[in-house]
Amino acid sequence: FFSSRRAKKMVLCHFNNDRRALLLLVCLAAQPTPSSQLLQLLSPRGRPSSSSRGLLLPERRAPVVLAADSPSSLWAVTPTRLQETTSASLQEWLGLSDEELRRIAGKWPAFLGYDDPTSLVQLGDGLGLSRDELKVVVKGLPAVLSYDYGDRLAPLLASLKRRLDVSDAELGRIVVKAPALLGCDYERDVEPNLASFQRRVPGLGDADLRRLALRHPKALISSYDANLASSLVALKTRLSLTDGEVRKIVLATTASFTCSYEANLGPKLTSLRLGLGLTEKELKSLVLRLPTILNYSYHNRVGPTLQKLQSRFDLTDAEVKKVVLSATSAVTCDFDKRIEPKFDYLTSRLDLKDDELKRIFLRYPALLNLSVLENLAPSLAALEKRLDLKDDNKAGLKHLVLRLPPILGLNFDRNVDPKLRLLQARLGLSDAELKRVVLRLPALLGCSYHANIAVKLDFLQHEAGFADLSDLRKKVIATPAILGYSLQHRYRPRVALCRDAGAPVTLVVQYATLPDTKFADKVLYRSSGQRKSRVERRRSSEKQESKARKGGTFE
Repeated sequence: FFSSRRAKKMVLCHFNNDRRALLLLVCLAAQPTPSSQLLQLLSPRGRPSSSSRGLLLPERRAPVVLAADSPSSLWAVTPTRLQETTSASLQEWLGLSDEELRRIAGKWPAFLGYDDPTSLVQLGDGLGLSRDELKVVVKGLPAVLSYDYGDRLAPLLASLKRRLDVSDAELGRIVVKAPALLGCDYERDVEPNLASFQRRVPGLGDADLRRLALRHPKALISSYDANLASSLVALKTRLSLTDGEVRKIVLATTASFTCSYEANLGPKLTSLRLGLGLTEKELKSLVLRLPTILNYSYHNRVGPTLQKLQSRFDLTDAEVKKVVLSATSAVTCDFDKRIEPKFDYLTSRLDLKDDELKRIFLRYPALLNLSVLENLAPSLAALEKRLDLKDDNKAGLKHLVLRLPPILGLNFDRNVDPKLRLLQARLGLSDAELKRVVLRLPALLGCSYHANIAVKLDFLQHEAGFADLSDLRKKVIATPAILGYSLQHRYRPRVALCRDAGAPVTLVVQYATLPDTKFADKVLYRSSGQRKSRVERRRSSEKQESKARKGGTFE
């Protein structure tokens, strides 16, 4: 075993002046055969992990106690048995696989000397963490087993909770996302970093600091003071950002304060601008609407995804640019794993052709952000069932999606079904009549009932001469489009025109589908004086045509 220098260094480094170092030697002397297994267990790569720093070294705890007076005790602690006696119960308690155990031991070999989960239990009870969440904490910071909860962890957690004004559950999420936080000293490491954020980012209040900690907990465990100042100043100058816009970007992405502008952010911005043909104004708009794009390399992630999208639908450069400026975060995803399966599902589910799928995608690029299992499949199934579209051989559902692609992103239970129920109850529609109205005017599904549909129905009843609800109901069933026109730009001006001309206001709904010029002609025609003169002119013209025919000529 000691013929390997790195093995000797590993043992003496991590178990220096500890009885466990002697224990390992005794084990190897008793049964040297499994020594290679122990070496592999301690470090899969053959050396201690570089992440084992002084900050994470274990505190002194009592070593494993063995029955030294028993002759069989030496055999009981062979390398293989050592793993079983010191970590088997903890491995089972956390549900660690052998591979996970090897990785943990590679990061912190002293893990083999601990089988008492007391500190983990106390941590879990204090923050309400499940055993799976504690497993994540141990994998991220194995040395947490050596920390005393009352003397070290509890004061740190209390200070964080008070400073960030978070609940126990929220603090638990922070710890799970950034386990290394438990290895820091609050006064020396955390508080100066928080103060630096508030000093460097204008307008970053305590509430914003709380949001930052919940979104990006790793921002709490390292000092970004020097890098933060230069990066934000350069980013602000490059994009002509206001203090509020800088604050928005910082809260949205860690790249704004963890990356060097000269080596990282600057080249990314230049690549985005040149690769997509963006102006500086469009580049600023893109970063503000999709700050997370700063986390990814254009050449390694964004560019390849856009190239595959362009090839998939034969898009022009202008159409690719439109997709990017729509701020869909999917442009930073892997095309083959995250995007193509959505296109395959929609093609199969709705029996779409390539040009139809392209049309849906260009009208609603945000569909790339949707999940098939959580969004697309449930929404389409619920809509199909509610409107009884199963017998239409996918035609009805396909028609709705082609006419209103954003329907794919609507939650059926929260956004679609309530407005259908209210409209049906208001007009007394049957299920078949409701289906007819929706299929002829799919845009209804994207309108707010209370702020749009109900207001129009009230206006038509009280101002447009449809006081009898049954008459309005018949008109809506016959011409659903009347619910799609603007109240402000069509109905109100036309009602005023009818009243000024002395024409009946029912013309507003009767000729709602006509453009403004033709509607004005109808109103003038129906007004008393204009109607009479037009009738007389028409009769005079008919008499002249009749005389011309009798005379053998026709003009």
